[in-house]
Amino acid sequence: VELVGREDLMNAIALNSATFNAARVVGPALGGLLIARYGTAVAFLLNALSFLAVVVNLTLVRSGSEARPRRGTTIREELLDGVRYATRTPLVALILGLVFAVSTFAMNHGVLVPLFAREVLHEGVDEFGLLMASLGAGAVVGAVALATFGDGRPPLGAVVIPGVGVALCILGLAFVRHFVLAAIVLFVVGAMQIVFQNACNTIVQVTVPDDLRGRVMGVYMMVFAGATPVGSSLIGSVAEGAGVPAACAVGGGLALLGVLVQLARWRRSKDVYA
Repeated sequence: VELVGREDLMNAIALNSATFNAARVVGPALGGLLIARYGTAVAFLLNALSFLAVVVNLTLVRSGSEARPRRGTTIREELLDGVRYATRTPLVALILGLVFAVSTFAMNHGVLVPLFAREVLHEGVDEFGLLMASLGAGAVVGAVALATFGDGRPPLGAVVIPGVGVALCILGLAFVRHFVLAAIVLFVVGAMQIVFQNACNTIVQVTVPDDLRGRVMGVYMMVFAGATPVGSSLIGSVAEGAGVPAACAVGGGLALLGVLVQLARWRRSKDVYA
């Protein structure tokens, strides 16, 4: 928000997502081809070299404002500031709860998609790369649509509807047995997932006061990034014990249940604060 301002925040987040996911369209497909033909070592080497461009670009970024004075004396105190604000602000607490539910149970693509390609569709590395590319292509379409039509603070429906959609699509994968249909479902997942993530990110950033934004966004990223490994372990265990379709059903079902629970809590908190 300090780089682009509040008015252009959602567009900027969407454009950032578009560039990130455009690489996801090409990357997995190219990676699959490289692994199939040259082995994993070449793929890892080229992936590592690509980070040099990232480092160069990061050195060119300049913030639009000076750093604000610290409110706490330790990192622990500053983190607690963010946690207290997030848990005591109903809208931010709702967004964090939704992010936790969807990220934990429905965004385990790194575990679920390769297992789905191998165990359910009985396809190889090339097809797995194409499935991941379908996911990335959907995300690019969703991000471009947001950058084109999104403006200002998104409505709550821009979070809830795609969150429910992602959960239902992952649940629906439990019944998919054809490659093309799986690619279509993952394309839709990618589009709705990016709308969900960007809307959550934007709402939190424009809601939180400037002096607490860094702390609360730190909590947001802990929930977003920290929940996924937990969910991946759970989904992987279910897939190993009961099969990949069962893992899809469990992941999608728990994500949907989590969204509904958070909405019920939100309604109760609105009644309390009214």
